[in-house]
Amino acid sequence: MMSGTCHEIIGKFKQNEERNRVLTMKYGKQQMMLIRKRMKIENWIDAEVAKLFNGNDNNVSYDGTAVLFKHLIKNLNGERC
Repeated sequence: MMSGTCHEIIGKFKQNEERNRVLTMKYGKQQMMLIRKRMKIENWIDAEVAKLFNGNDNNVSYDGTAVLFKHLIKNLNGERC
């Protein structure tokens, strides 16, 4: 059973509608292009990490992270998305 006055309940529904409106906002062409580019880079990084560690993330240490970043920077200099 819901508690509160009718005005409080309606206010909560309106607040949820406003929140949903912001979350479903459309992006312009330029913004979508940037989002796609970033997603492509993030997917590439995920694939490279999976290759380096063969999907085993239990062995990642601070030194492993440093080696990973050196490897990624080396590849980024040679490959552009």
